[in-house]
Amino acid sequence: MQSEIKLELAEMGEDGYHIFCEAKVNGIDVRALIDTGASKSVVTRAFSKRLVNVTPIVYKDSHSSGVGGEVIQPDFIQVESVKMGKIKLKDVIIGILDLDHVEEVYNAVNVEPFEFLIGADLLVMYRASIDLRKGKMKIRG
Repeated sequence: MQSEIKLELAEMGEDGYHIFCEAKVNGIDVRALIDTGASKSVVTRAFSKRLVNVTPIVYKDSHSSGVGGEVIQPDFIQVESVKMGKIKLKDVIIGILDLDHVEEVYNAVNVEPFEFLIGADLLVMYRASIDLRKGKMKIRG
């Protein structure tokens, strides 16, 4: 099965552009940032508090590097589903990060903040191909 997802390209001032789409995590609508440079997908800590039916996952020595290269210690959970378009992935492991500082940057450039960052892990699982000229992402499941 293949599905097309409409993309939103937001200008981030002199910092370039960010790419967004709509998704669902455990059935909850969420604004998602597509970040091909992120190895793992994460939700904001605030959004994670709205999720039910999640399983905490423990990884030893797990860390991520954030903006500016600082090392961040994320928590991980397994969610029942992540859905984009018509395709739903089940039992997906995602990270939880405090991204309040990122929300401040978005507010400063009048861009609606995201609650879910789609990283390369999910883009590979969805076999995504992004066409910025058409403003669409094709995914396969």
